[in-house]
Amino acid sequence: MHVDVLPDLADDPYSRMTSFTPIPVAGGGLRWDVGRGVFVRGQGVGHAGEDEGSFYDLTLETGLGVSSRAEVSLGFQHLRAVVGEGSGSAGLNRDAVLLQFRVRY
Repeated sequence: MHVDVLPDLADDPYSRMTSFTPIPVAGGGLRWDVGRGVFVRGQGVGHAGEDEGSFYDLTLETGLGVSSRAEVSLGFQHLRAVVGEGSGSAGLNRDAVLLQFRVRY
């Protein structure tokens, strides 16, 4: 006796399994400890491709270490994403001020 618990979704043209394509992303960041718990941090991540679209996310922030495991920071983020071409395209262009509280565990 054979029972299929999970149906074969590869035959379904609208399946998430057939439309999923991993996109390579590159990024990096730097942190400079100014002194007495004060730091400046910058980071960026992005992808540029013709078929998949493109995006980048850039962040610059300054902060203060509250303890050895917690920090508070204030910063700026620029996010841009574009998918598709012509009338079928979609995009996002956002600038934001960040106020963050991070706890390392």
